[in-house]
Amino acid sequence: MGRAAAIATLLCLLTAAVFAPVLGHGFLHFDDGIYVTENPAVRAGLTWPGVRWAFSSVHHSNWTPLTWLSHMLDVELFGLAPAGHHLVNVLLHVSNAVLLFAVFRRMTGALRRSALVAALFAVHPLHVEPVAWIATRKDLLSTFFGLLSLWCYAGFAVRARRRDYGLALLFAALSLLAKQMLVTLPLILLLLDWWPLRRLSPARPGRRARRREGSGPGVAALLLEKAPFFALSFAASVAAFLAQRRGGSVADLEMLSLWRRIDNAVVSWVIYVEKTIVPAGLCAFYPFPSEPHSGWLLGGSLVGLVALTVVAVWALRERRYPAVGWLWFLVTLVPVIGLVQIGNQALADRYTYVPLIGLFVVVSFGAADLFDRWRLPDAAFTAMCIALPCALAFPASRQVRTWQSDQTLFERALAVTEANFTAHNNLGNVLHARGENDAAARHLEAALRLRPDSPKAHNNLANTYLDLGRTADALRHLKLALRLAPDAFQVHFNLAGVLAKLGRTDEAIAHYRRAAELEPALTARVQQRLRSLR
Repeated sequence: MGRAAAIATLLCLLTAAVFAPVLGHGFLHFDDGIYVTENPAVRAGLTWPGVRWAFSSVHHSNWTPLTWLSHMLDVELFGLAPAGHHLVNVLLHVSNAVLLFAVFRRMTGALRRSALVAALFAVHPLHVEPVAWIATRKDLLSTFFGLLSLWCYAGFAVRARRRDYGLALLFAALSLLAKQMLVTLPLILLLLDWWPLRRLSPARPGRRARRREGSGPGVAALLLEKAPFFALSFAASVAAFLAQRRGGSVADLEMLSLWRRIDNAVVSWVIYVEKTIVPAGLCAFYPFPSEPHSGWLLGGSLVGLVALTVVAVWALRERRYPAVGWLWFLVTLVPVIGLVQIGNQALADRYTYVPLIGLFVVVSFGAADLFDRWRLPDAAFTAMCIALPCALAFPASRQVRTWQSDQTLFERALAVTEANFTAHNNLGNVLHARGENDAAARHLEAALRLRPDSPKAHNNLANTYLDLGRTADALRHLKLALRLAPDAFQVHFNLAGVLAKLGRTDEAIAHYRRAAELEPALTARVQQRLRSLR
């Protein structure tokens, strides 16, 4: 076995050892139902109607047809046994780690440095979320095809074969069909043209800018070469925005000002760097702050970003990889940094899946250069390449355990964040489903204190109060929920049930009928309830 094959095998074993426990985890109520267990199109397996639905529907504010097809194939192979779905996620992550190693080795020829980049990618605790959460399959699949595109592009850069270029473009399109995360891929390709592919060289000092003999295409030619990639990215960006807008997930400027978005984006970039260096306080949901960050925090974050950028540019005197790695990190975070705010989270671990590759490049190639400068033996760098990923594997394993169930997930979120409405609301639902209604009520009440205008939280608390025998309180919260969301079919249905218990039959019938109008799938249940009232 060659050294590259041995390294790839060790990467597989290390990654599998960290993530093997997820095979014993179940589905989560936190979005896994939307993507798999409660999705009729996915539950039917891989069918022609399902394929048409995958390409034509905007479900949960997303247009990700390839991801839907992968979930359907899982159901076809494993049914609704969660172990099979988790296994596919782990296999995709293992494949991504090996592909990343292969891509950077092909581009740089550096065996150990490329191996360290891939190993850090494989076991960093920030990368637990997209692997352990079935609902984030789209991140894994998009990255898989994105890395295949880079592999083919690296071959094209050397041999200039149309076949390699066509395959790179095809895999880029497949990546965007899985998730529109890699809309920045054309910019990544331009960065790689500069380093390590060195297809673009700077102008000679004191001369007009022109490409050196044998250095490859000029800037204009490279930009023109990327035109099809830019076209794909533009189309995918429009599709993603329209899907999120149609699903109601995009916050308007009236709801969240541009200044608040910039404030959160600047601080989030620095938090991502901090969590990369010290991966502590990780959780499934980081709430968007209710108030702008302090001037000191925002100013300090901005100074930190500028300082790191200056250092990367200063390093250009001797090395290109610090600037390329740092720009990779900054650029690939732009689609998810919150300038177009999706949902009500401030940041998310899964958003770092591709961006951290840039920082890992800086760490790996920078450490190798330092070891060379200090004239340390090769064995010392090899030891570091083994020790650092192994050290990260321990906190990653602990983070995997937090994804065991909805309860462990949101208890962890409440332990490391403040004012977390989503964690309180979801944990309340979990405890209610388990019959722990007193504890559920406490969490749902805490959620409503944080967000009194949430119809879902009012509805959830009403259901819990009903099980506690507090019918009057349940009725009050359902009426509040209906005032906030007049067309919420579930609220109409639940309110009808409470009114029926109170003997207010005419009102109950009206709300049952309205629920069926809003959600035809409820018609059979509504008719059954109406028969019982007569």
